[in-house]
Amino acid sequence: MKKRLVLIAVLAAAIVATVATSGYAAGNNSYLCYSKNQVDPNFWVISTSNTGNTDATSLLAAGYWLPYAEKSVPTSTLLPGGWYLICNLQPTETAVPGVNIGGAGETISDPTLAGKPGYYPQAT
Repeated sequence: MKKRLVLIAVLAAAIVATVATSGYAAGNNSYLCYSKNQVDPNFWVISTSNTGNTDATSLLAAGYWLPYAEKSVPTSTLLPGGWYLICNLQPTETAVPGVNIGGAGETISDPTLAGKPGYYPQAT
């Protein structure tokens, strides 16, 4: 049973990585992180009216977090403009206060969007 669960997890990660790098997660979806050991984030729909489906807004409230957008450490999650999303900062990286990167790779300085699904804190 344990081997089957590991296989399912590996297959799911491969599918997510393929879909994420294809740009599918744009639009009404947001990348989120859930593990201190996680490098690449997964994506969820930002909000849904379907009962039983968990959305990004609910997951953020439950403790998931937004990945950081940065350009120095290539990951499998690439946004337009050369921004990579990474779940946990490297020891030499820091977040840039007040600056977020939108899902289309645009720089966002509107403080009302900080911490919302689809807007990722910039790191250097």
